[in-house]
Amino acid sequence: MASQSTFSAPLFSVLVIFLVGCTRPSQGGEAPPIKADSDPKQSKGLEGCSFGGNFYDFDDMWNPDLGSPFGVMVCLQCVCDAVAKHGQLKGRVLCKNIKNECPLELPCENPVLPPGECCKRCPDEGEQEIASVETSHSGRNTQVHGDEKTMVGRTTGKEFLAVLTGSQVVPKVDAVGAARGHFLLVDDNVYFTIDYKAIRRPTKIRFSDVLNNTLFEHDIHKGHKGSHMICGEWRNLPRAHLRYFESGMILVSLVTRFHENGEVRGRIVSHRAAPTETFSSLILPKLKGKKTHDVRGSGGVVMMTVDEQRDSIDFVVLVEGLFDDLGTDEEVGVTIQFLKKSNVLMEKSATVRPEDRTFAEVWQRVNKNHQRWLARGQVSISIKFNLPSGKRFLEGDVTPLKTCSQLHAVLSGSGAWNGPEATGASGSVMLYLNDDGVLEYTVRVIGLRSPVTGLTLEAPHPRKRNKRRILDDIIRFYQNGWAYGRYEKPTAVDIHHLLMNKLSINVATEEYPVSELRGQIKHLLYNGHLSRHQGMPIPMAGVNFAPPLATSTAGHAWMSIDSRCTLHYEIVAEGLQRNDGGDKGNQLNGFAEIVVSDDTFAGEKTVLNTFDGSLARGTLSDLDQDLLDYLNDGKAFIQVSTKAHPEGEIRGQVTLPNACGRAPSLKEHLNNVPSVGFNVEADPRSCFFENKYHADGSSWSPEYDTQCTTCTCTRRAVICDPVVCPPVNCTSPVETAGECCPMCPPEQDLYSEMELPGSDLANEDCFFKGDKKYHALGSTWHPYVPPFGYIQCAICKCLPGNEVNCTKIKCPKLDCPDPVRLNAMDCCQTCPEKQKTQISEIQADWKEGSCYVNGVSYDNGQEWHPEMEIATAKTKRCIRCKCKDGETKCRRRKCPTPDCEEPIVVEGECCPICPDGVRNDQSSAGTT
Repeated sequence: MASQSTFSAPLFSVLVIFLVGCTRPSQGGEAPPIKADSDPKQSKGLEGCSFGGNFYDFDDMWNPDLGSPFGVMVCLQCVCDAVAKHGQLKGRVLCKNIKNECPLELPCENPVLPPGECCKRCPDEGEQEIASVETSHSGRNTQVHGDEKTMVGRTTGKEFLAVLTGSQVVPKVDAVGAARGHFLLVDDNVYFTIDYKAIRRPTKIRFSDVLNNTLFEHDIHKGHKGSHMICGEWRNLPRAHLRYFESGMILVSLVTRFHENGEVRGRIVSHRAAPTETFSSLILPKLKGKKTHDVRGSGGVVMMTVDEQRDSIDFVVLVEGLFDDLGTDEEVGVTIQFLKKSNVLMEKSATVRPEDRTFAEVWQRVNKNHQRWLARGQVSISIKFNLPSGKRFLEGDVTPLKTCSQLHAVLSGSGAWNGPEATGASGSVMLYLNDDGVLEYTVRVIGLRSPVTGLTLEAPHPRKRNKRRILDDIIRFYQNGWAYGRYEKPTAVDIHHLLMNKLSINVATEEYPVSELRGQIKHLLYNGHLSRHQGMPIPMAGVNFAPPLATSTAGHAWMSIDSRCTLHYEIVAEGLQRNDGGDKGNQLNGFAEIVVSDDTFAGEKTVLNTFDGSLARGTLSDLDQDLLDYLNDGKAFIQVSTKAHPEGEIRGQVTLPNACGRAPSLKEHLNNVPSVGFNVEADPRSCFFENKYHADGSSWSPEYDTQCTTCTCTRRAVICDPVVCPPVNCTSPVETAGECCPMCPPEQDLYSEMELPGSDLANEDCFFKGDKKYHALGSTWHPYVPPFGYIQCAICKCLPGNEVNCTKIKCPKLDCPDPVRLNAMDCCQTCPEKQKTQISEIQADWKEGSCYVNGVSYDNGQEWHPEMEIATAKTKRCIRCKCKDGETKCRRRKCPTPDCEEPIVVEGECCPICPDGVRNDQSSAGTT
């Protein structure tokens, strides 16, 4: 290789001029900025080369992608070469110009240069005809062109599809849009995804039989607006409906506001290509010119499967609504083109019969450029039909197949490369595949005993069965147990591996240099009750026990409580062993449970479910009030117990804020929004204060002052505000247990004319969402609005029936020319006091530039804490006034976040400080 224009990666910057001749053959111009990665952060122990953000094994060959404006260098071929350095094998990138290897003469008159190739070649001799797919009367496909091998799907269920067009509605609807339905039948449940285009305001999905009897309807929520994908599930199908489903006797309709009987409809059928589908296109009629009425109501779907062994793509076209008026003996010419913008990448022409509404073909010679463009959603398809009435077109964009299933991975020691590693650690990965092929991921690991040395996204090796191929080295994004990243350069084969559950995430550590945790990326079935898009799941690991439990099992969970106080849960565990017998139908050896961590009821269990495969999911209603309170306070664990560990093998702490079992007014404060369970420690925005983690946006009373201080967590920063007491309108206020501020007794309360009961006040307490506190009946307080603190221009009052009434304070009209605000936190201004007598008393001590406040004289430049009748001592020491040139200015100090995990509060200090006495005096303040 070194004999012909071969050079190593470190010499790229020197040989830029040479590379001008090695670029794409059809373009010249500016030299590409080629250079090797300069000491990239790389996982330890990987044998290979890092180049352009990608990782390559020894002997891997590729064309470098330099990005815009140069793109892939099709005439430059690189290889990862192994060299010995300091007694170890290291990777070295060698590249050579292969343009000189192109044949000078070809056995044809007009050679062509296909897009994405370096050398010209003769055009294909004759095009293969498009073969029709034989279908039965029920609409199910029995044969796929060019593929006799058994297809292995991405999941354990059976996959079905439907092409929804206006031509299949009775009577026919001249719809310009169409839809594609993807259906997954698992046991007796159907999980469906409806992807539609050019259809306005869909309201419901309707399933019906061939006699048009409605079997099931799914209402589309208002929150769906803006999306073109509808997700849903049809649970517990009767046996008769299951038979209808599998025999192609169920139709699905998309009902809209303008078409109550359905704007588009299609028959649900099975297809052998569905389980291995990688790319998809919903093709719509091209409405151009006046004679377009005969294509309205038509549409189709293109399913594409990557054949990684032959560098080809098998695709199947399903069309509805174009051949309805043609006879069975007529023939239609069809031309299929795959395009990148206006450039034709592949073209096939053939003749089909009208009854052949499904036909298939193979896209051969799919080079790396084609794969890259497919993966990035830059390829479109156009199909021309030569009908008797004229030429008609169906066209659409090709994108990676998207369904409502969630891509995720549980990282466990059971999947480690060298066999099960029982360390008690765990990890979770959530992934999202964009239409442009970019794979976004979030990785979270807990319980590792040594630093992470490797974090990689891996695929099966194309030639070596027991070896891995590194797609992306994620270690560069890793920090403190988290990694947020994007794999931006996948190929079509990579997308195929992802959707076929063939990719995995591996974690290596100093103690386990090859692999400590590893997990396969899988599809998690759609579950409408759980908000999986809201953060990460709850991690479940053996290290969450005291003492830690060394196990190779790991898992994660989603939990929520809806407005009806029903608990919804979904738990995925990896590494559980099957019960005796080894039959796949046997349930795994494990139980999902909720365990209370309170000292009084420590170890109390609530069994949720057993595992089916690696999944346990379901609902639980009529929960005990004590359990609801423990979930609300974060004093409960979700855990999995096994025969080997009956007291629990993995667990995770869960917090589920809820208002169940309390006053009706409390639910109004919570807006009846379903509560989604989370693990506070796993949230990078949470706050650590007083040896506890607090969720971002949460409010609580600190342990150092449970009655007269409220703290708020705002993106890792804790802000604590002293309670500001409103003035009382009575002569003899009283102090109430649990209240910071004095209140008027019921008989002296002048705020309300109603008689307040004097007994059983505890049952009439009011809960206020702002400060998360219960307030006694008749008490008044300034509302707490995080993160702004106490709002002194409003007063709230607890009324009978747990009702909270908040009103804005009306400031009195002042009869003075220059009203002033005496204190920084006052809501209303007042008239300045007349100071005739006081001035005469202090005339002897009067100095130029001094200030006089509340009968006290302060020198120019002097600072002091103001005296405020309505404030506590903690409030006073956080406000500082200064006399400057005869004017008094007061500022309230804003406390900085202490640079330690366990700050303390010192008597006389405003802000918490670190135990070592270090404090930050660079705090900011606001002028009043």
